[in-house]
Amino acid sequence: MKSFFLLFFLCGFTFTQDLIEIRDKYKVPSLAAAFIKDGREFKEVVGLRSISHNILAANNDKWHFGSNGKSMTATLVAILVERGIVDWKKNLSNYLPHYQLHSDFKKLTLRELLAHRSGMTGEMKNYSNGKLREIYEDETKSPQIKRKLMAKLILSQRATNSKDTLAYSNFGYVTVAVILNEITGQSWEKLIQTYLFNPLGLKTCGFGAAGKSDHKSPIQPWPHYLYEKKVYSLPPNNKYSDNFPVLAPSGSIHCSLSDWMNYAQLHLDGLNQKDTKILKRRSFKYLHSDYKNQNYTSGGFIFEKRNGNIYLGHNGSNRLNYSLFVLDAENNSAFVAVTNIDGGRGDKAAKAAMKSIGSPDVCMKNGFCLLSE
Repeated sequence: MKSFFLLFFLCGFTFTQDLIEIRDKYKVPSLAAAFIKDGREFKEVVGLRSISHNILAANNDKWHFGSNGKSMTATLVAILVERGIVDWKKNLSNYLPHYQLHSDFKKLTLRELLAHRSGMTGEMKNYSNGKLREIYEDETKSPQIKRKLMAKLILSQRATNSKDTLAYSNFGYVTVAVILNEITGQSWEKLIQTYLFNPLGLKTCGFGAAGKSDHKSPIQPWPHYLYEKKVYSLPPNNKYSDNFPVLAPSGSIHCSLSDWMNYAQLHLDGLNQKDTKILKRRSFKYLHSDYKNQNYTSGGFIFEKRNGNIYLGHNGSNRLNYSLFVLDAENNSAFVAVTNIDGGRGDKAAKAAMKSIGSPDVCMKNGFCLLSE
């Protein structure tokens, strides 16, 4: 791997042609990839913002990162822990004393919620005879109110999964947002802007589909979907252009490639045991350490330790976009690939793009690997 990167620097590396070939092979609207090595950034973007318009995607465009945003929510929690606002070890009965908590959830901690060891449901449609979905789809209430209603519903009933095993659930991250809102009086959106985006200078990062101000001519990559083998674009002002905002803490963040790489550098510094301007190195241990030998951390990362080296990564999708993100501590490198379609095309294109820029794979003990077909 090290000689691989050295060749990049000596040859003035560009991977535009690789991305063009991958985009053409998998027939995705646009494809973007970037990596950093020792603080130096490389990025390329190819394709169209929308197949309905002949407008090229650009290097400074904003991309939807889906569940990769979970690590941002976890990072926010770590920042607030350092400030004494919340605590890793306190349980829900301390944070939500006015909620009617089922005994299965009373001792639940922030670490368990972030590491998907909460026992929470991972599905929405049939939960409590469809009541969870009713709250989700209610457009008369704000995201903050709906998050509280969803948390109250889930936390008042028995756990649907065992806390002894990883059970992936977006609602764990929604519950984290509820806790932060109850403790600080501020929304998750306001908190992450104040404590993460602003201090790191992530000026392009926001929520939901980017470019909502113009639905006639794409000013940002539009999401796409596949229906009966045909690709359609979806204007970002359409209410179905992303998951409803109630789920934003679990994965509705968009950013430019450069801002995402700035965020990646924060975690690379933490992996290299450095203090940063917003987090001390001791906090990164909570975010980067395998939680209870499950190949997942309390930082919203899939974890693999291979030959003594730590690799972290995640994927993200709202079924209209797809992203991949990998951190390589050994080579002080981070990699990302994004595309504005999923549906069996975006994931394959992003995986191929990651391999083309030299990203290592990250695998779990159950056989799941981020970059495998």
